[in-house]
Amino acid sequence: MKKPKLFLFLYTSLITLLLTGCYHPIKKYLVNLEQYPNLVITNWDILESQDEIKKYLKDQYTLYSAYNVKKIIFQEITTSNYQRIIIEIFQTKSKMDAMNLYRRYSSINQVTIGDAGSESSGFLAFYRGEFFVKIYIKGYLKNSNEIIRELAKQIDIKLKLR
Repeated sequence: MKKPKLFLFLYTSLITLLLTGCYHPIKKYLVNLEQYPNLVITNWDILESQDEIKKYLKDQYTLYSAYNVKKIIFQEITTSNYQRIIIEIFQTKSKMDAMNLYRRYSSINQVTIGDAGSESSGFLAFYRGEFFVKIYIKGYLKNSNEIIRELAKQIDIKLKLR
């Protein structure tokens, strides 16, 4: 008798989560900070409508809309010194759109992340499939590119496994 009640409870809980919006399939791309105790996720959002995307991108909306951006996953991480790491994951309509968007941001220093990736001081960009990812630091952070690279690898693995 207890098994059906437990199943019913779990099933009802799952349905409640799905209906209330607490679960969103794209949340799986957010980074996990367990290995970074001095970093805290202070903000994140999933932008799915063109109005939300336009409001977020402001003046750059025209540039990004040329690459058929469908969704943006935005994540802000704050360090113990109040520096901010910004992660932006752009889902485009095609791999070609993501690749062309990446080319706008690529630099000389190539990294082996995604289908192609590059970095400069405090900045890393890559694309995998129809996703373009941009990670940057606002302010100075010691070993910033090392941290950014680790976060990028984490996202890349998640994109690869989807």
